[in-house]
Amino acid sequence: MSVRALLSQHRPAKAPRTSPTTPLVVLVVSAAAGGLPVALAPSGARTWALTVAAVAWVCVAAAVLVSHRLVQRARRTAAAQTSETGRLKARSAQLSAESAHLVNVTLPTVAKQLRDGTSAADALGCVPPPSDPQLGRIVHTFAAAGVDGVQLAGALEGERGLAQ
Repeated sequence: MSVRALLSQHRPAKAPRTSPTTPLVVLVVSAAAGGLPVALAPSGARTWALTVAAVAWVCVAAAVLVSHRLVQRARRTAAAQTSETGRLKARSAQLSAESAHLVNVTLPTVAKQLRDGTSAADALGCVPPPSDPQLGRIVHTFAAAGVDGVQLAGALEGERGLAQ
């Protein structure tokens, strides 16, 4: 009789930390790029150039911060999905192994027990029950059908004996 392997519990993978270096560099470079036209502007247009550069820099800063947050959220989501994918693959492998065990070991054992005259309850007691409820129903249905088949075969054998 085989021993079932239990699913191991995986901790969700932590999302990789994002470095604030890139957004800070973008903000510093954009401030410097906005400061250069202000410094080169004629004295009468400096106030206007400074206002335009400051508003543009605030817009760039907002875009950089929002994009940084969105990247962080996307990384967390991707890490969670990767973890869930691994868990589902493990569950799928377990169900596949359990189905193979059902087909190759459990059902043939139950069929042999029924042919040898064992009751359905005793035949089912000789095999480990599957952890999946649907597979368990298959085993019980198979055992019930097997009992019916054995009884029908016995009745037909009896009729054949009387006919001879």
